[in-house]
Amino acid sequence: MFIVNVEGAIWKNDKWLIIERHMQEEHAGGLLSLVGGKVDKEGNSADILERTMKREIFEEVV
Repeated sequence: MFIVNVEGAIWKNDKWLIIERHMQEEHAGGLLSLVGGKVDKEGNSADILERTMKREIFEEVV
């Protein structure tokens, strides 16, 4: 089994969207990061990476 992660660089109005990872994260806790996350187990689809990225962006900005 593989774990697939996505990350996206978002640039708007001359600014980057950067997040600070939670201190208790196993990987890179407390560090700055691009928006991203793990792909859910939902079967195969042609746009699974794009849908995952949209979901992760939505979680960070809403």
